[in-house]
Amino acid sequence: MISRLTAVSGALCLSITAASAATSAVGDPEIKTDHPYYQGELAYSTLGNLVTSALNTPGRPSTGDPVKDKILKLYYWRLEHYYHRMSPEEYNLPGVTPNPANNNPLMIDYDCLSQQFSYGWGLCGTNHATIRPILETAQLPTRRRGINGDTTHEVYANGRWVMMNTDSASVISMSNSTTAEFAGVDDLIADKNLLLPNPLGLPQYAFGSQVGGPQGTHSQDWYFYYNEGFNLSASSRMYAEGYQARPISYVLKRGETFTRFADRDGLPAHLGAPGAYRWWGYVGAGGPHRDWSYVGTATAPALNPPPTSRALANTRFGNGIFAWTPNLSGGDADDAVVAKDAAIVYGTTSPRLASSSGTAKITLSFFSPYTIAAVPSDGANPALAGASGGAWIVPTAVGSVPFEISVNNGASWTSAGNLSGTTALDFTDLVKGRHAYLMRFTVGTASGLDGFTLRTCVGVSAAVFPTLKDGGSVVTYNAGGRGVIEQNPDFSSQATADAFKVADSGNVTFTALSASNTFAYRTTNNQPLSLTYRLTAPAGTTLKAIHAAADVASRNPVPAGAYCRLQYSTNGGGSFTTFADYTPAADNELSHGWTYGSADVSGANVGEVLIRVVTYNGGYTAGVRFVRLYGEHGTAAPGELTIIHGWDDAGAAGRTFTRVVPAGTAATSYTVPTAGAAV
Repeated sequence: MISRLTAVSGALCLSITAASAATSAVGDPEIKTDHPYYQGELAYSTLGNLVTSALNTPGRPSTGDPVKDKILKLYYWRLEHYYHRMSPEEYNLPGVTPNPANNNPLMIDYDCLSQQFSYGWGLCGTNHATIRPILETAQLPTRRRGINGDTTHEVYANGRWVMMNTDSASVISMSNSTTAEFAGVDDLIADKNLLLPNPLGLPQYAFGSQVGGPQGTHSQDWYFYYNEGFNLSASSRMYAEGYQARPISYVLKRGETFTRFADRDGLPAHLGAPGAYRWWGYVGAGGPHRDWSYVGTATAPALNPPPTSRALANTRFGNGIFAWTPNLSGGDADDAVVAKDAAIVYGTTSPRLASSSGTAKITLSFFSPYTIAAVPSDGANPALAGASGGAWIVPTAVGSVPFEISVNNGASWTSAGNLSGTTALDFTDLVKGRHAYLMRFTVGTASGLDGFTLRTCVGVSAAVFPTLKDGGSVVTYNAGGRGVIEQNPDFSSQATADAFKVADSGNVTFTALSASNTFAYRTTNNQPLSLTYRLTAPAGTTLKAIHAAADVASRNPVPAGAYCRLQYSTNGGGSFTTFADYTPAADNELSHGWTYGSADVSGANVGEVLIRVVTYNGGYTAGVRFVRLYGEHGTAAPGELTIIHGWDDAGAAGRTFTRVVPAGTAATSYTVPTAGAAV
């Protein structure tokens, strides 16, 4: 059997299937197309790639100034890839159930690319927080501003702060000239009539039906901002809310498939269960939906200035499903192994996964940059108990095999039940709303597994699908050769918090995070606080890169000397190198902030790295709320891969194109022969 990667334009499918004929898994397989606006994952999976794609998108208006033109290109890109909806929440505070309707900022996922790939929606504050790493990659300093009924956003350009609101959609000029400087929030507070001209013909406040008034015809949203939004004397300044840490990468193992769908009906149909929608981060029957949206409208009239269009795109969500059926006799399980007792054996007689002596355990991993979704038990809220269809295993078991799940990289374990016969075991409630989990099997000499199929369903933003263009579409494939370790410290108890911590500064107290306690660590004096963690690659591999972020306390007004630094050591703590250094802005009014960074550690050729968080609150009590830690490890040369594209166009419906990528190929490109009107 060979590997298979299937891609369908509009309803993108990615699947890999490999058995004993395949020599290895495929690390970080990605594709992009030459579509001008929706190129797909490979174009957006790193901040550098995303910014490059956005800045090379054709057809944007020009001011003649390269800095302002850069702002406009990023502005358009964000409008076309992100829409306004209640912000998704994840399991950040122990004991607190995610509920987007609560709009709890401590439960919101502020990881930039993870948010973009899993959801692609959020309220104004989330949008303008998670865009921070994109803009900083483009060398544009960024901050959020609070106004009446909204959190808007500014970037620093040409010596001044200018508004770039990618939620309600607004970049405002200081005069009715295409070369005018852009207005900032303070400019609009001083003169809201700056909202009237639109010399560049930009999409601005184009949400809601058009109404007329003394100022002419505009959207309802425009009139809200004109009459209320900027009617204030001062606006708060908030820095450093968003970050980037979770890599957009995954390993597709031998015997595994990954199938993605841009439309919510694709996955239920694939599973033979029409209407069984799966999602996360939204409460409401049928899943996430937004009428007023620019997503998917890049070539449509919606990106014309109002009142020509109203951005009425009716955007929904997509899905993906990982399905893994390893050949246990062939050792395919080793593609995901984290730990296994010495007695674990793979055999050709039943049971094929068993112990050579007594009982033995084997631990396997799952990681996805996409959030695990679920079918809600009440049809509306996937966070309620009794959700299903998000993760399940169908075994071929011999005897009874205990099956456990960990969602904190092994710091603690929960029994999911016993595997018996061919009875499916659904463990959705244990992993929904997460990105990673470990599974542990306990087998004996006469009890074990002859096989299993593991399925995990995820939410996928419709805006990151590689879209085929008309008249032939060039596809670029790349296998990055990396896998991901997610090792976010679990601050729900002292024991789980210490699972990967190797040292601290000695002046810290720990209190478990909860609804009533939102900082896990605080200093006992007014000196710097440090926490050091180990990050370990799977056995037999080495770390190639590390990614980290920390949310720490920030006093208002900001005291002199305050900072947060991220440091790493590849020699067991003998020396540390700083890879992120953040100093709060003097006018920052946010009571906390994220520091984030990445480092290439491939040259050290080590399997373990220490990561240290150091924060100083300028002579006041320092605190750490959250820490995010990720490592990328090397994988073997990729096995053979088959890429299949399917699409409808003017030539015919249900067209397909197949490309076989030979084993060992890390990159290639080819042309899919689309006709006109490809969808």
